[in-house]
Amino acid sequence: QTHKGLVRLNQNGSIDTSFHIGSGFLSTIFGSDYHVNSISVQYDNKILVGGNFINYNGTNVNQLVRLNTNGSLDTTFSNSITSYFNVQKTVQQPNGKIMVLVLPTNSTFSDLSILNSDGTLAMDFSTPTIYNASNFGIQTDGKVIVTSAGYQGNEGQFNWPYNNITQGVTRFDN
Repeated sequence: QTHKGLVRLNQNGSIDTSFHIGSGFLSTIFGSDYHVNSISVQYDNKILVGGNFINYNGTNVNQLVRLNTNGSLDTTFSNSITSYFNVQKTVQQPNGKIMVLVLPTNSTFSDLSILNSDGTLAMDFSTPTIYNASNFGIQTDGKVIVTSAGYQGNEGQFNWPYNNITQGVTRFDN
């Protein structure tokens, strides 16, 4: 049996047949196949799935979906990620907000955004320009650490407001 993009396993390694994704993830962006890059389970056991896809089980979506515990699409989640972004990682914060790392298609810029728990964009957060961000983590004190691998001469730079440029790894308040 084919599972297109996601499968849930039981503790013994067998496929959980109560988890249904239907036709799964599809993409036609620039003729590419779908990619699921990020899976994170929220505190309520709903599942955030990010990647390079525009369709989940027959429903048009935008690179980020939230699934109910049975694999069905959570239609209460209003994805604020815009078209042609490749979601690299998602993490739910203790306050319920969701931090998302996206890489615009055909670009060296990355974007770290925060969504409210319902998927709408949190307007109280701004990030620097990040060149080719590769990962992030949230510390217990709420500060965010971001890593960046250099690309096309930018050498992993973060361009903070007021032209304060740092390289490689940086930490900032959330």
